[in-house]
Amino acid sequence: MNPRVKCLWLPGLLTFAICMILLEVCQRFGPPPLVLNLEHPPVLLFYTRWLLTLPLAGAIGAYLSQRAGGSLRTVLLASIFPVLPFGVVFLIAIPAGLLLSRVLTHHVVAASFLNLMAGWVVAPGIALLVGGLLVHLVASRRSMARRAAAS
Repeated sequence: MNPRVKCLWLPGLLTFAICMILLEVCQRFGPPPLVLNLEHPPVLLFYTRWLLTLPLAGAIGAYLSQRAGGSLRTVLLASIFPVLPFGVVFLIAIPAGLLLSRVLTHHVVAASFLNLMAGWVVAPGIALLVGGLLVHLVASRRSMARRAAAS
């Protein structure tokens, strides 16, 4: 099997699956999302329980990537893998929405897309990255302890 598949794609897709399952569980059984009404149209939605479980999902992806021999960049990329598709969609949707919207004013469309990006890319990305960084810190301390014990 290709090292890129073992170090990035399999851990990343597993992290993505775990995140989506956790989101579905939180939507069905958890409390309603936290709604921040900033202005008239823009609204920020945060599934707080889902955001609190995302570091675990990021840690699982980072651990599997590190165990497969991934570099630090690959390990952290595998941990934030679930937000990458959302980020690409929003990077395409923002310009397309601005170009194609004739009914809404441009500031409403831009503000809505930026709020969606904050709620679905930035906040989950930070939570996933926290889990990936924790795995990296624990693994680096373990390797330092092994080196010290060996010498």
